[in-house]
Amino acid sequence: MQITRRHTRIATQDWSVTGLAAASIELLLKWQERATQRHNLAALDNRALKDVGLTRADAVGESAKPFWQD
Repeated sequence: MQITRRHTRIATQDWSVTGLAAASIELLLKWQERATQRHNLAALDNRALKDVGLTRADAVGESAKPFWQD
């Protein structure tokens, strides 16, 4: 079995109150950043989308995802 980064992180998590608080804050910041990025993506015009290699359908699909979903 190959050990991936994901498995390694789970095995070395800090389960103290401070560690859990830090992980919670990190997750909230990640969700906030993801929501902001999706909002900004939805605001791009077709020319800007073409510049980054996306279609309007790609942008709509991605920006419609909830902030907690990758």
